[in-house]
Amino acid sequence: MTATAPKLTDLVLATRTISEQGGACPYQAEGTILGQHFYFRFRHDYASLTVGEADQVGIDGITGDPYGGVLSDDEFEKLFRKLLKRYLKSLKF
Repeated sequence: MTATAPKLTDLVLATRTISEQGGACPYQAEGTILGQHFYFRFRHDYASLTVGEADQVGIDGITGDPYGGVLSDDEFEKLFRKLLKRYLKSLKF
């Protein structure tokens, strides 16, 4: 049996600490990841993630509800992972 290497997203998520999470219109979360401050926001069916001083990455049309601004914990986790993947792809190693 061969071991599967962990994905970069999973390794980065292992460094995440969340200091605040929740709310409605907007749903927000903040904390640290890779030693950098992050800010997540979801409102008007648009989710964004900013890490450190980096440019913001975002996704539009999440729920199809233009007034969407509430997430379950599972929905937050899925969106955060998706945005984190976009952020990591934007980095130049």
